[in-house]
Amino acid sequence: MQIFIDRNKNGVRDPDEGVNGLLITFRTADDSWTTRTVTQDGFGKIVLPKFKAGTVIWIRIPYIHQVAQIKLDAGKSDIEIGLGIDPAEYPLYLP
Repeated sequence: MQIFIDRNKNGVRDPDEGVNGLLITFRTADDSWTTRTVTQDGFGKIVLPKFKAGTVIWIRIPYIHQVAQIKLDAGKSDIEIGLGIDPAEYPLYLP
């Protein structure tokens, strides 16, 4: 999984856009399997056990309050997920 701040809004991860130290948790819908990873240069990697096709995996990124789910396809051993986050916008002045 890759997580990046899309500063130039091109929809892809460019150098310097990767987010470090972000916790990502993964679990099956029935809670029979769970794991987690922490991003380094925007990448978080896990090893998926062999699940049946149609298994639903929940992905949670607590710090940014994001939750998503994926459904695994038959015969797929590698899954790539990307999440582009818009840069924070600050007020022009502080009250």
